[in-house]
Amino acid sequence: MKIVSYVFATALIAFGVSYAITNWSEAVQLRPRPVAPVSPIGTYACQGTSSAGDYTVTAEVIEHEGLFHVRWTFPAGDQMFAVGDFINGSLVMGYYGSTPGAVVYRVTATGLDGQWIMAGQPDVYPETCVRESSAPPNPAAQPVTPHAQPGITL
Repeated sequence: MKIVSYVFATALIAFGVSYAITNWSEAVQLRPRPVAPVSPIGTYACQGTSSAGDYTVTAEVIEHEGLFHVRWTFPAGDQMFAVGDFINGSLVMGYYGSTPGAVVYRVTATGLDGQWIMAGQPDVYPETCVRESSAPPNPAAQPVTPHAQPGITL
């Protein structure tokens, strides 16, 4: 009787170990590995489309007191600003300038892939930004006049 119990116990243990290894290896293969989100902070060269046509712009992204801020500078020197949050790998922001609106950027290893809308307009416009620098923008490089942006200076 002891031999039968020993054989049965050994077979049960072997089956349990085999089953655990098989299921563990399947679980490890199916479970996505967590990926650290890429920080959106930096400077970007952007190209996009608006109702007026294609454009290029430089975007600077900083974090200040838990919120993210973007300053877009157009070739002529005009600027627009946005504030929002970094949620699940995306910047979700409201912007203001000549017309307010909203923008959502998916942050990638090489830049920002975005879509934006203007208040009162039904169209959604694309914007793609290539990262030029991961360093925080230098606020002294392009001072912002207080009437151009309420709140913080980029």
